[in-house]
Amino acid sequence: MSRHEARLQALQVLYTKELNPRSEGTHVLLLTAEDVADEPVEIAPYAAELAAAVTTHRAEIDALIMKHSHRWDVRRMHLVDALILRLAVAELHYLKTPDVTKAVVIDEALEIAKVYGEPAAVPFVNGILDAALEDNA
Repeated sequence: MSRHEARLQALQVLYTKELNPRSEGTHVLLLTAEDVADEPVEIAPYAAELAAAVTTHRAEIDALIMKHSHRWDVRRMHLVDALILRLAVAELHYLKTPDVTKAVVIDEALEIAKVYGEPAAVPFVNGILDAALEDNA
């Protein structure tokens, strides 16, 4: 499984947990009709690690997002947009994967936002992640 697919899985795991907080996160709720499978999909290790980083550091991640969104509360953001931001910030700040560059993390977040986010998500996500990247320097 590619890292791109793992990021999508992590997004789906977090989305499922938001809709059903009692979910154990061992399977994913698929986001689009094209993705529907006959049986639940097992989570890839990188997806699990990424989702765990978001869950573990959610308060710090949300604070960083709000710092760079000009006090726009994460709870008021479109859910998928907020999850995309959380995933990217977690990957930038908490996952130390030497072969994944910061530019790749941001580009991946923008690609995911184009498909799953709100219409204005791409510039919004880009602006916040660019600022968050400076905090990570």
